[in-house]
Amino acid sequence: MEWKDLVASLSWLSVRISTAEFRTLLTLMGSEEQKLRFLRREFPQIERFEKRYFLNWQDWVKEQFDWCKEQHVKIVIFGEEDYPRSLLHLSNPPRILTYLGSPVWDKRKNLGVVGSRKPSSLSLKWMEENLPQFLHDVEVNVVSGGARGIDQRAHLISIRNQTPTVCWIPSGLKNIYPVNFDYWVGAILESGGVLVSSFAPFFKMQKSFFHIRNLWIAQMSQLVFVVEANRKSGSMLTAQKALEVGKSIVTLPSSPAENFSLGNLDLLFDGAGLVRGHEDLKFFFNSEPSSEVEY
Repeated sequence: MEWKDLVASLSWLSVRISTAEFRTLLTLMGSEEQKLRFLRREFPQIERFEKRYFLNWQDWVKEQFDWCKEQHVKIVIFGEEDYPRSLLHLSNPPRILTYLGSPVWDKRKNLGVVGSRKPSSLSLKWMEENLPQFLHDVEVNVVSGGARGIDQRAHLISIRNQTPTVCWIPSGLKNIYPVNFDYWVGAILESGGVLVSSFAPFFKMQKSFFHIRNLWIAQMSQLVFVVEANRKSGSMLTAQKALEVGKSIVTLPSSPAENFSLGNLDLLFDGAGLVRGHEDLKFFFNSEPSSEVEY
């Protein structure tokens, strides 16, 4: 295998390694037998994958690389030119990403938009009336997760307004989740956007992948906009991830009588920015610095 195959096999088997160890891997030389002995010695945790994967390890990786090539899916390794700069300084960044479309994440600032899978008509009405004007006034990528409800509405409004949108998929790109979301792929690419995943192409969605995906959304975004959120929801988890990595959060106000958006009130109580209309969103967004990271 080439070194890139080796890195992919480690990443796609969910082996967590430090940046220093990762760089050591990149400089590995010698035969495949030497590399395999090195891996088993330095990463004993890989043994638990051996029964399931190791006998066909090289074939398993090659099959996915071949699929990426056939489908024009790009592969980028930590530290390469197209790797998102905003993810470089995470303590445990994704080692390898696959993406379909244009790597727009570093060409302009990014607004993360998250919210309920079953949003109220009021939240959707606000988005339809205010988000297009915001996109008209500000050079921005809209970053979200492709989920039904607020996420998909954010992607849709971006597409209508020919604004690039970054969609983080909680699965491999061969098994796009939600199951009907491959219908969106063409429109996202035509508007200059991208679908991106940190999981092996053949991986199907797993519940734990949502938490990982949410961190990438939060870290990539200069500002995270929680449109509508229940107290116990994936959107609130994304907000928590955003706070953990030092990102600012803004949200819409709501009534305490509206149980579907009590998470919004909790965020406001804890110091999130209050957004009334597109001008407020523009103010908060322009106040955030770009995530520039030197190589």
